[in-house]
Amino acid sequence: MMPASNHRVSPRRKRRSRCRAAEYEARRILREMDFPVVVRSTDPAFPASLIAWSATGSVHVFSVVSTRRTVAGAPDAASLFAGEIADLRGIPRATGGSVNLWIRSGHTAWKLYRVFPGGIAEAGVPDVA
Repeated sequence: MMPASNHRVSPRRKRRSRCRAAEYEARRILREMDFPVVVRSTDPAFPASLIAWSATGSVHVFSVVSTRRTVAGAPDAASLFAGEIADLRGIPRATGGSVNLWIRSGHTAWKLYRVFPGGIAEAGVPDVA
């Protein structure tokens, strides 16, 4: 029997939870929090959505994802976005910098997490160091 299709799925389509509207909203929030430079990544191979420089020159990486599900805490986020977190763990961190996962749940609720090599932790407010 012949397969119906043998095309490969592009990396862009694998990132099912990436939402441009949420990325632009996160960029606006970061600019309001005095990050002077916020750049949106369009490279589907790069696991993060935004790269921001603080006023002190520290580099902060943000992956912005969106879901309709309610995210109660770090264990829920870790189970829903295990692949994204695994990709973010591999990003090198400079002194003073951070790697973050921002989850927009619904249209108004944001959950902010800091990603470390060993896992994630809730971050009540965005890192502006």
